[in-house]
This record gives sequence, structure tokens and C-alpha cells, in this order.
Amino acid sequence: MKVAIEDEYFPDNRPQWDGAACYELGIKTARGRNIAIMYVGETANLKDRISKYAQNGSHLADLIHDELCLGKSLHYRFQRKDSKDDAIIMQNNLLARYDYPWNYQRNLD
Repeated sequence: MKVAIEDEYFPDNRPQWDGAACYELGIKTARGRNIAIMYVGETANLKDRISKYAQNGSHLADLIHDELCLGKSLHYRFQRKDSKDDAIIMQNNLLARYDYPWNYQRNLD
């Protein structure tokens, strides 16, 4: 996984892929070696979506901010897809298999 946000600073390691993708976000403690996967999502443009997580206004902004204040960092990984529909299918398959803590709306279904 690549670092998306560390110490409330957005480094220049955003993905260069600007197409459809399914992605996961994870949290890592400052001294930890493991990354806890917290969220799965899909997008038509991965580069734009990951950038939004570093800005206010994201639907996950408060959750991410709280973790960063504890000295943690946000990481991401993704799989390129041919279309947004393919990304949605992958996301839904992952949501059916795993319980992602930040995907509350889906977890309530």
C-alpha cells in the first residue's frame, strides 16, 4: 500500500492512474508494521478520488482526520478496471466478503 496522507500532509505520491478502479484505504500507526484496511470504494477516476481524501469535504474527512490526529497515516491500494461498472462489481464482491469499518451504509444492509 502507498501512503496517501501522513501527519496531515499530502505527499506527492498520488496515483497517476486517472481511470476506473476499485480501491481500499488503510490506517497504519506511526510505529506499526500492519495496515488495518478500513474502507473499500470504486471510482471512475482514481487520481481525483484519492486526492479528495486529503481535502475537507470527503465523506470520510472526519474519520481520516481523527486517525491522523492520533499519529497514524492513511494508505491506499487499488486495482485498475476497464470501466466504473467493473469497479462497482469488484467493490460489491469485496463488501460481500469483508466487513470494512468505514463502509457503514453497506454494513447496515
